[in-house]
This record gives sequence, structure tokens and C-alpha cells, in this order.
Amino acid sequence: MSGSIYDIPVRRITGKESSLGEFKGKVVLVVNVASKCGLTKQYEGLEKLYAQYREQGLVVAGFPANDFAGQEPGTNADIQNFCIATFGVDFPMFEKITVVGVKKHPLYHALIEAQPKTEGAAAAFSEKLKSHGINPNLPPEVLWNFEKFLVSRDGRVVKRFSPDMEPDDPVLLKAMQTELSYKVENVGVKTQTVNIKTDDGNCDTFIAYPDDKAPHPAVLFLMDAFGPRDYLYQMAKTLAAQGYYVLLPNLFYRICPAPVTNLKFPLSTEDMKTVVKDHIMPLFQSFRPEFCMRDAGVLLDYLKHQKEVQSGKIGVTGYCMGGAMAIRVAARYPDHVAAAASFHAGNLATEAPDSPHRLLNNIKAEVYIAHADHDQSMPPEQIERLYDALQQSGLHYKTELYNGAAHGFTMMDLPAYNEVALKKHWDVLFALFERSLKNSKVG
Repeated sequence: MSGSIYDIPVRRITGKESSLGEFKGKVVLVVNVASKCGLTKQYEGLEKLYAQYREQGLVVAGFPANDFAGQEPGTNADIQNFCIATFGVDFPMFEKITVVGVKKHPLYHALIEAQPKTEGAAAAFSEKLKSHGINPNLPPEVLWNFEKFLVSRDGRVVKRFSPDMEPDDPVLLKAMQTELSYKVENVGVKTQTVNIKTDDGNCDTFIAYPDDKAPHPAVLFLMDAFGPRDYLYQMAKTLAAQGYYVLLPNLFYRICPAPVTNLKFPLSTEDMKTVVKDHIMPLFQSFRPEFCMRDAGVLLDYLKHQKEVQSGKIGVTGYCMGGAMAIRVAARYPDHVAAAASFHAGNLATEAPDSPHRLLNNIKAEVYIAHADHDQSMPPEQIERLYDALQQSGLHYKTELYNGAAHGFTMMDLPAYNEVALKKHWDVLFALFERSLKNSKVG
């Protein structure tokens, strides 16, 4: 919503003028609440959520509404007293508003416009309302009390959850924790999506860079096989906040623009087998490394013409399939790449004649490669073969095995996510680019 959420006037339940702008840089869970609803007990869960995560930057914002079966009939003072006396509510409460219909508050106009689709069992809950003789609102209207909108640190409405989804539901928790993991510095990052013309079509590309009107070193961010999505965009923004112009191309653009699947993230362990078989493998099998090499040349040319990009060599970081592509790009364009990082990539040292480990002698960049110790796509014999090739190459390199990590450990929206490994990845990547991309020159 690019800040418009922050500009909409609201009032605290005490009558004080306010806006969500006072929570800029925090993650906000906006909830329309009611005191006499079957879901009113969710106040307890919301307060627990707020107490547990407020130090990490979570705000729960309660907006009483009497739009559903007259279940919030009291005055603002009545509501405040009820919340404190019954549930010990300490999270910010706002004055009673209307969240549906022609008198809908502007805040809810903006929330619904930004996130018209609800996650959770909204359809089942709608049927339940019908069984009680209630004619439910149709999407995208708010269905009932305790519908929840999740607003990111930079004011984007990123998720919306059905009324009956409890505050401690794993789906809600993971989405919230994902947003909390992004640092407040990201608020100063500008983003856009552009179509970059190649010989094969238009490559839709997400771009993130510091909003300070200064040029910065460029980084090519190469996606995993699940394609560009909210989590990767946030990763790109986290990197951009460190002072880089980050380019995240959709490597599957020849098939379709992002998002390349209709999957709902985060994914569970139970989802993965079917998801990989039915959604990911068809995309992956249609992809050829040479596609990315051609695209990288076009992207390098694009970067040369951007005023926000500092002249000099670039950095490349890649994940899963993108990790292998990072090594290949560094080898194909050695005079343009100062640093290349690969995280949980598979098949880096196979018997194939074009295996990435056979390309190391072409690289001039500093190289960092991180393996997961539970990754069938990069077995011990390949790790050893890659290590031997790195030693013989004479490169400035480091390779590490992340203990207790699985393939995909940096991806918070996948079940392989490992919090410790993700943090280490950021520490290593920031340090690599800091020492490699300053004052670098092409050639």
C-alpha cells in the first residue's frame, strides 16, 4: 500500500487522534473486535500474542465494530472497561468504527483493497453463519468479527485471516514471524517491478534499493525453484537495506510471470511431496542453465543504465537452483562479478561435462558456498569433489557445511527453514559483499 495505510486518520478508544503511522516500522495485526461474540474469547489469545512478541515489534490493533448481529453495542468507554477487566487487554484499542457497507471506515476500504482474499476456513465459517440464519457478507467484504489483517513493517497489507482463525494458529504465527524477522531498516527501501526485454520475452524483475537518491553496488539475487514471492521480495529488501541495488529476476518468465504458482505460503511438511511433484518439478524441468546465462547478460546491461547503480562489479547470491546459477554467472561474466554466494544448492559437482565445479577456473570473484548437512541433492562425494576443484582453482573462496540444516534452510516460508542457519547466512553474505563490492571496477 506504499504508506497510504499510515496516512488514514483514526482515533484511539480514548478519543485521541491517531493513525497506524505511529506504528511505522512495526508489524501490525489489525482486528475488528466485539464484546458479545462467540469469538470474543480471542481477546485472550490476541493479548498473549502481543505480550510475547511486542518486544520484537508486533502491535495488535483492535477496532471495535457493531456490524455483525449487534455484538458490540456499548460505548467506547464500555468496551475499554470490558477489555481490561475481562481479558487484561494492553494492546492498542481504537474507537468503534464501521468495517462493512457504504459507511465503511477508510482504513477498512484500504485494507480490503490491498488484501481481498482471506486465508483460513472462511467458506466453512460462512456456511456456519448460514446455519444460524445469518446471511454472510460476500467476498471481499469482512465476513465477521475478529477478521485479521497483517501489515508489514513498511505498511504493506501482506495477509488476511478468517475470523475463526485463532491467534495461535500455526499459519498466522508463521506469517507474523516472517514479517517480524525483517528489520526496521527496510522501511527506507524503495521497490518496483519492471519488465526487462530479452530475446525470449519480458523478464519480470523485482528491484529493491535504498531510498536515499545515492548510487549503490548492484546485487543479482537468483531465486529458488519456488520462484519470486513475498518471502524472496523481503529477502531482497533486507539485502537492499544494507546499501545495495538488488535485482531479483523471475527465471521462469518464459513460462509465466510471477507468482509462478498459485501455492499459499508458508508450506507445510505434508504439502511438500505433492507440491514439488505437481508444481515445482514441471517448472524446474523446463528450465535450462543457458537461459539464465543469456538473461544475466541482459541484466548486466540493464544495470549499466540505472542511475541508482554504482559503477563497478556486482555481487551474485543464489538459493537452491539459483545457487548453482550464481556460480555459473560468475564463471560466464568473470570481469563483471566481484563476489558470488551459493546457499543450499544441489548437484554442484556431478559427472556432467558442464557441472558447475568444472567452471571454477573461469571465475575471478570471491566465492562462498554453503551446504546443508541434510541435503540429498548435494551428497558427501559431491561436496568432496567440489572442495578439490576449489582448492585447485586458486580462487579466494570459503565453503561451509551447516550442521542440522536441510535443503532450503534459508527459506522461512518452507518447512526446511532453520533460524540459526538463516542468521548465519545473512552475517556471511553481508560481510562478503561489504568487502567485495566497495570500489570494485569492471575488467
